Amino acid sequence: MSNNNITVYFDNRFIEFVYPKTDENNGAHMLLTKKPEWQDVTAFLHSSEKKLVYESLQPELNFRHFMTFFIPVEAAGGLVVNRSGQFLFIFRNGRWDLPKGVIESNEQGEQAAIREVQEECGITTVQIIQKLPISYHIYPDKKTDWILKKTHWYLMMTSSNTLPVPQTTEGITKVEWRDPDNIDDIIENTYGNIRNLLGLAINQSFNK
Repeated sequence: MSNNNITVYFDNRFIEFVYPKTDENNGAHMLLTKKPEWQDVTAFLHSSEKKLVYESLQPELNFRHFMTFFIPVEAAGGLVVNRSGQFLFIFRNGRWDLPKGVIESNEQGEQAAIREVQEECGITTVQIIQKLPISYHIYPDKKTDWILKKTHWYLMMTSSNTLPVPQTTEGITKVEWRDPDNIDDIIENTYGNIRNLLGLAINQSFNK
């Protein structure tokens, strides 16, 4: 795990694990310097506040403890670009998203990401260009369990001219290619982790 701050998204809200005296703390719902406790997390989840910040000299350690509150799920997905420089998006359950899915037991992250793009979008020829930042998000499952999903993201390229086909059995109703300057409606109706990933991609800040 890196020494960078860690962000966990809950829809368009988020929980951060940061080093002391960071600008990100401005306007936090709670700024806590103690080890994460479930009652504090649930208080935030049931509030209307935008963020919860855990500040410490060991944010990675706090995050590892936070992870014990959740059922872990590991997934992979792709930000696919075509020869015209357009991005590939899916529309599922009333929100814009990127193709992704759970990594199966016999797969590596790269394999799972390619498979999900192929299955969810009907794009048969994709090539991974580089790895993008991992994202974390939490969501409720059934009535009592909470999931912490770790998603491995990859920038992909396709030279295929095949029209994308939505995998309707997975609740996907649309698949579209969009120019980077024509995604305002997508930014407005997507998840916080996807919005952050798109910001990195559009600004090309993922290039090292």
